[in-house]
Amino acid sequence: MRERAGKPAEQTAASLRGAIMDGRLAVMRLADAEATAALVAGNLPAAFECLDLLETQRATVMKRIEGQSGPRTREDGMRDEKYLDLTARMSDLQGALNDITQVPAGLEPFLAQLAARTSAGRLAAIGLIGRLDISEGRRRAILQRYVSPDDRDAAEAARRALTEMETRARPARSVR
Repeated sequence: MRERAGKPAEQTAASLRGAIMDGRLAVMRLADAEATAALVAGNLPAAFECLDLLETQRATVMKRIEGQSGPRTREDGMRDEKYLDLTARMSDLQGALNDITQVPAGLEPFLAQLAARTSAGRLAAIGLIGRLDISEGRRRAILQRYVSPDDRDAAEAARRALTEMETRARPARSVR
């Protein structure tokens, strides 16, 4: 994985897409969480593209599951398994996004655009805004926009990001 860091962005993005869509991201995180977080952080557009694609696929499978009637068939069981597999891949990707500790400042417009949409990656984008490499005051101001009673999920994601920022800003206390 560390070898991928030195390769051109197109290759690393394609490699990440393949790992996410093939369900290998969890294994990569287990093997080297730090390198995987760096790979995902360096390819956030590709990661969010995969998250949207997985969500679309999962929604399609769920519609088919909800449309089932009559006795269960082997195909019904396969749909259930596909739904669980897609959910696991999404969870693995969201976990990898949560592992990111710092996001380059240049991705601020990208994250703001994602946070304004109603997609699977919206809440993850809000959380990553709290990790942007910009001033704390600016991050705080951006996150405050999402704290509103109109969207409870976005408000909760923004509050978590604000709390995380405060936790990181506090100096570590020595234990005696």
